[in-house]
Amino acid sequence: MASARNNSPRNESPRAGRRRFLARLPLAAGGLGLALGQSPLGQLAWGRGAAGASPDARAILAGVLRRYGRLTTLTADFTQIHQGRQALREQGTLALKRDGRMRWDYAPPNVKQFVCDGRQTYFYSAARGQYVVEPVRASRDPRTPFLFLLGDQRAARLFSQVELAAEPAVRAGYVTLRLAPRERVESLAAVIAECHPTAFELARLALLSAASDRDDFIFSNLVENPALPDKFFEFIPPPGAQRAASRG
Repeated sequence: MASARNNSPRNESPRAGRRRFLARLPLAAGGLGLALGQSPLGQLAWGRGAAGASPDARAILAGVLRRYGRLTTLTADFTQIHQGRQALREQGTLALKRDGRMRWDYAPPNVKQFVCDGRQTYFYSAARGQYVVEPVRASRDPRTPFLFLLGDQRAARLFSQVELAAEPAVRAGYVTLRLAPRERVESLAAVIAECHPTAFELARLALLSAASDRDDFIFSNLVENPALPDKFFEFIPPPGAQRAASRG
């Protein structure tokens, strides 16, 4: 559903470390903000030798997580750009709910859907006429980490370092943060978060792999706390769709 590489994981061997990391990321937002001052992450800041001259990466991240950690639901439009062995650009809509529910709908011509009901993930590809079902904790799908925007309070230890990233922001007036996972994860090298330094609005999240692949998710038209019933996150197989074997 996400990219040529992400749509063809059947030939890959299981990535146990990355699975554990992705399974824990949904728990991250509120707790990371609350625990900054009590964790090694809370000791990290940008430009210690020029205090006040540069934005404080730690404070910006805390503001972003404080803003989104108070939400119960969130919707947005997104553009996904994959860079790797093949380049791919796709668009669609995203909906998140704090209890671990998530839904991505990809627009034509590459119609796909990724749904998480809090227990299982469902990935449907119209081109294949198939869908895959996996437990949340086994999912390696690159969309899974975005649940951290509406998580609970247990994830400060996921990242060992946060700093201002060297790459430029997509939006004027925004900054980019680079978060390095504390756990050694074979396929995930870092997460880039682009956000406003004072309003703390999130504009982009990027996943960088150790193999130099990259997926950028650029957000627009964010709506905070819309009414989203649980039924909205139920996956209903389209007529004629066949269930395929798990990707693990």
